[in-house]
Amino acid sequence: MERCSRVLIDDPAALRGRWKTAVPGFDALWLELGCGKGRFTADTAEQNPSELLVALEKVPDVMVMAMERVVEQGIPNVRFLDRDAELLPEMFAPGEISRLYINFPDPWPKKKQFKRRLTAPE
Repeated sequence: MERCSRVLIDDPAALRGRWKTAVPGFDALWLELGCGKGRFTADTAEQNPSELLVALEKVPDVMVMAMERVVEQGIPNVRFLDRDAELLPEMFAPGEISRLYINFPDPWPKKKQFKRRLTAPE
């Protein structure tokens, strides 16, 4: 993780409401929830170089693989957050995110697990 520290945002709450000025040079801010090993992250960022793609992952070991992929490929428009999606309101102001990706959320299939799903109403 240390080798990839230039793409890791340590204090995203400090950037709330000012992502575009803190990380300048991009037209819009896109967010991916649960980037996993980063294949989608890297491909999407390469195909959209004018957009800043912020990839959030709560499993550090998996996120390191995504970070290494982006750093090794020299992709400049990706930043990573080692956080849980529950903290999104603390990291981003309303209207700040232009596009949101949720590709493979944990399903929590049992009825009693409903409130644990990322896509639960609350």
